[in-house]
Formats: sequence, C-alpha cells, structure tokens
Amino acid sequence: MVQINNMDDEEIIRLYFERDETAISHTAQKYGAGLKRCAQNILHDEQLADECLNDVYFKVWNAVPPEIPQNLSAYLFKICRRNALGIIERQSAQKRGSSFVALTDEMLECIPDDSAQSDPETERLTEALNSFLKTLDREKRIAFVKRYWYAQSIPSIAKELNCSEGRIRTMLYRTRIKLKKFLERTNFYE
Repeated sequence: MVQINNMDDEEIIRLYFERDETAISHTAQKYGAGLKRCAQNILHDEQLADECLNDVYFKVWNAVPPEIPQNLSAYLFKICRRNALGIIERQSAQKRGSSFVALTDEMLECIPDDSAQSDPETERLTEALNSFLKTLDREKRIAFVKRYWYAQSIPSIAKELNCSEGRIRTMLYRTRIKLKKFLERTNFYE
C-alpha cells in the first residue's frame, strides 16, 4: 500500500478509476484541510463546510471516472466552490453571508455574471483571467487568488502577506480596475 502522505495526484486518480474507496481518504488527507478552509471562507459555518466537503468527495467519486482531472487540486476546489455557492443560493436572502455578497459585488464591477454563459464563454473568461494573472506581480496575484478564488478574508490575506489590511484593500481595488481595463482591451465584453 502506498503511504497517504506521499501519494501523488496521478495515483489518487488511478484509485478512483479502480473504484478503490481509499481514493477518498487519500484525497481527504492531501486536500481536505484546504477544501474545508475554502468552504468555511464562503459559508462561515463549520457544519455547512463539513456538509460541503462531504458533497465534494461524493461528487468526485461519481465523476471520476469517466472524467480525468488534468489538475486534481483545481478540480476539487472548483467543485468545492460550486457546492458552497449552491448552499448559499439555497439559503434565504436573510441568511446569506454579507461578506460573500460583497465579494461577489466586487467582482461584478469587472466581470459580468456568467451564470447564463455557455461553456465556451466560461472557457474564454478562464483564459482571459489566466492571462491577466500572469501580468501581475507575485504579491498581487496571491492576494487576488486568495480573495476571489478561495474567498479568504482581507485580514487573513494581510496576515499571510505580512502587510496592513488597508494595503490589501487598495491592492485588490486597483487590481480589479486593471482587470476591467484588461478585459476591455482584449475585447472580452464584445
């Protein structure tokens, strides 16, 4: 048996294809803490985060095979975010986390709501965002991804990057402006 701590993604995916239930425990060992943190950042509720995490494992078990994730980490976090957002949608408007609503509003300043977009449009947006992120320096890129992908709080990002919350807020604001201009220059809105 392969040790859990040393198992790479290809081996974990192979276990899913073999329908070996230890694939889930290997996934949980390697990615569980990060996935739970991501779910908690969005949901602000440990019980809901646990529910979300269980759904992630269930969905991965049912999707792999036939799907073959190119990047297991990105695949898992994408499912986790979608699950957490689905949980928020199911909650009444009064129960929605105001911090996540504000986070969504920040990004809507730059990017239109893609809930009605087709898969090619989603892929186009992904390519545009990846291109944009490559233009940023390391600190800005880390702050942007932590805030808008992992839904991490500004105080948490500031602590990790060892700078003030005000600096992070300003950095994110300026980055959103740059993103909007980048999308306009690349004719994304057409």
